[in-house]
Amino acid sequence: MDELRAITYKYGRPYLDAGLSSLEAMNKFALHFWEDVAEIYDVLTRMRNVERNPTGFDLNDAPTLSSW
Repeated sequence: MDELRAITYKYGRPYLDAGLSSLEAMNKFALHFWEDVAEIYDVLTRMRNVERNPTGFDLNDAPTLSSW
C-alpha cells in the first residue's frame, strides 16, 4: 500500500490546478497520469492476498482485478 500512497500523494489540488492550466501543461499531466495509472495497475497485480489466493495472482487474473 505504500507504493500506492506514494503514487497518489502528488495528486493534490495544486498539482491538478497546475496540470490543467494550459494545453501544454495538460499534455504533460496526461502523460504522467497514464504512467501513474500503469504503475498502479502493476502494483495491484503484484499484490498478494494470502487468504484469497495463497500463490499470488497470475496474468490471467489481471482483467478480474480491474473490475473491482
